[in-house]
Parts: sequence; structure tokens; C-alpha cells
Amino acid sequence: MVIGFSFRAKGHFNPYIFRDFLINQIFIVTPHMDSISPQVLAPIFFLAINYVIFGRLLRSTLALDDIVNGRKLSFLNPRRISLIFLGSDIASFLIQANGSGLAASDNDSTTRIGLNILLAGMALNFASFIIFISLVVYFDRATGEPYYDARMSRRFEPVIRALYTSWIFIMVPVLV
Repeated sequence: MVIGFSFRAKGHFNPYIFRDFLINQIFIVTPHMDSISPQVLAPIFFLAINYVIFGRLLRSTLALDDIVNGRKLSFLNPRRISLIFLGSDIASFLIQANGSGLAASDNDSTTRIGLNILLAGMALNFASFIIFISLVVYFDRATGEPYYDARMSRRFEPVIRALYTSWIFIMVPVLV
């Protein structure tokens, strides 16, 4: 968003530079804008940090936590979680950006194709997001039981709650 707002400020002095306007629209998430690009493309960047945080949390929990020792905490390789989801984010970003570019065409058939490509990128991003949510919920439940049995609180509980909260703030503007 900082990138978007910096280009918005730059565009204030010369609003006719299309490159600055396009970067502004891609990187700012605000509801009820005329363009669909910000609401489609910007959440990808916010989701990426969730992927990195969870990947590090999972690896550190497996390496340092004696209470969950020996339990399966993920159905994916913990070392590859960030790479898998960041790769999916990049692929969906490129697909959505290409679709947005085609959707801006004056030709109706090209616009329709662009919107279909955009929707395909959104579907890929949403599927990736659902898999990621299920991975975090699986981790949350797999670590919750041993800690409850040991009558201890999880040190990483705020991180899990922050992930859940950030999903709400990322997805509500997109869905509304």
C-alpha cells in the first residue's frame, strides 16, 4: 500500500502519467473504486507475508517445541510451505495482471477474454488461500491438543490469532 500511496501522491502533481496511475491502482486496496484491479491484485501481497510467517512458525515449532515432538503438524513439507504459496501467489498475480490488462481493452471480445483470465487468476489465488487456511487450522488443532493435555499455553498463540485476524481484513474488502 505504501507503494500505491506514494504513486498516488506523485500523480497529484501530474495525473496524466498512466504508469503512475496503474501502479497506484494495483497497490492500493480501497473499497468502491472504479477499477477492479486494486481489490483483486493487492491482497496477494498481504497474503504473502502470512505465508512467510506461518512457514517460519511451523519450522520453529517442529525444531524447538518438546510438547509437540513427534506429531505431524502439516500435510506439506514445512521447508517448502513458503515457497509453494509464494509461487502460487506470483503465478496468480501474473495471471490476474494479464487479465486486467486485457480487460481494459476497447474490444468487447478481448475484454471478455481478459475478465475470464482475471477470474482464473482469482480462482487460483482463492484455491491456494483455502489450502493455506486448512493448513493453518490443521496446525492449530494439532498443537492445541498436546498443549491442552500438558496444561500449558502455547507461546505462539498470538501469531495464530493474528493470522486468522489478517485473513478477515484481507478478504472482507475483496468480497464486499
